[in-house]
Amino acid sequence: MQSGLIDVKPVITHTIPLDDAELAFRIANDRGHAMKTRITFD
Repeated sequence: MQSGLIDVKPVITHTIPLDDAELAFRIANDRGHAMKTRITFD
């Protein structure tokens, strides 16, 4: 992924800031709602 050989952007359905990590994990746990949830460290 880091080298860019695999484009993961199409499967990331949610991007959540680190401050809301608990929400990110709840969303990620709901497979009917999210495919992949990314936590950002900005």
